[in-house]
Amino acid sequence: MNNDVENKEHIRGRAYRISQFITYVIYKIFFRISVEGLENIPPEGGVIIAPNHASLFDPTAIGGMIPRHISHLAKKELFVVPFVRFILNVSKSVKVDRQGFTKGTIVEVVTLLKKGRALNIFPEGTRTRTGKFGAPKKGVGMIAAMADVPIVPCWIEGSYKAKPFFSKITLHFLPPVYPSEIKAESKKEHYLLVSERIMCDITDLCSMHNGRA
Repeated sequence: MNNDVENKEHIRGRAYRISQFITYVIYKIFFRISVEGLENIPPEGGVIIAPNHASLFDPTAIGGMIPRHISHLAKKELFVVPFVRFILNVSKSVKVDRQGFTKGTIVEVVTLLKKGRALNIFPEGTRTRTGKFGAPKKGVGMIAAMADVPIVPCWIEGSYKAKPFFSKITLHFLPPVYPSEIKAESKKEHYLLVSERIMCDITDLCSMHNGRA
């Protein structure tokens, strides 16, 4: 029985690496994608990657460029699309209701992080419709605090309305944020402050780059 499980995990791992390489090549060709700050991502242990969300390209861009095996939070509806379902399954992604985090989802995600998984969570909770950064939700702060894992903010530059061959996407990974270093009077306030810190770091980096232009 253990051998069967190990074989399935081995096959899943190989499938993930192959799909990751293919994604990497596609983004290099079509979007000239580049990465800054990969050294800010811990090589092992539980960690949350927290990018802004401007495009449907964002999750695969993150998955294709990070050397670690990274899972995603994905709406249940996406698991019915054959190719998307394959990608989500090999990346061991977690199903999420449209209404948000259920108690069961939170427990599952926290457990995965405590086991050393890397997980992609968008602080804004949903994709922007205007290209501007959205207000952070407390979800990413809550999960990070409960799992006691660092969060690596990520500014995804250039993905909003990106066009193949005409747009360039750059992933900027910032230094990790540790929830335990942020103080608050209540858990609810703490969760939100952590999420706000993530978006503040992303916004500051974006402003700094735009100021150079």
